[in-house]
Amino acid sequence: MGDYFDISITTDLGGTETVRCILAGFDIFWNNGDTAFTKHHAVIVPKDCFKTKSVMNDTNVTTGGYVGSKMYTKVLPVYAAALQTALNNHILSHRELLTTAVSTTGNSNAGAGLTGYASNWEWKDCLVKLMSEIQVYGSTVLSSSLYDTGCDNIQFPLFRLAPNLKVAGLGHNGSRWWYWLSAVVSAAAFADCYYDGGSGNSHAAGDGGVRPYFCIG
Repeated sequence: MGDYFDISITTDLGGTETVRCILAGFDIFWNNGDTAFTKHHAVIVPKDCFKTKSVMNDTNVTTGGYVGSKMYTKVLPVYAAALQTALNNHILSHRELLTTAVSTTGNSNAGAGLTGYASNWEWKDCLVKLMSEIQVYGSTVLSSSLYDTGCDNIQFPLFRLAPNLKVAGLGHNGSRWWYWLSAVVSAAAFADCYYDGGSGNSHAAGDGGVRPYFCIG
């Protein structure tokens, strides 16, 4: 784990930038999914966030969960297309359980008096996806319910062996910045990893870093 290679991508969101791709694990999603994922694969995590910050939603709501977010519908597809081009179409699609609904009443598992929780999920095809709390930290911290985890229930070996790499910069070798994770925390917030390595959450309209993982093979 920890080997890397650099690629250059160009998007309408951030122009041209370098992405350092770090090997985070092998065959982590083997045989997962409602349709079994049976292609050998390496899981890749960018060392740093992309250079352009993004919101999860334009307002402080988590309506529709991860699948309903602007991040999922508008931002990540742009990066997925750019990464596929840079990697000669070697990113593999696999099936993931992703949150699709949020109850705005009721207590979140995040505690601290937070209200609202992910209340449903669906199987979706994934090329790139924000990481779960477990994939980074090895456990849930502020995830609102079981629906936030799905198949993303194993810590990437990269972060187990080199936990310092959970901290990321804004842009290649940029200054430390916080980045979004996929879990709903409340009716208004999603989980994130702070610039100092702490587990946290931010209102959905906050300007966070974008640091998704993807599988190549």
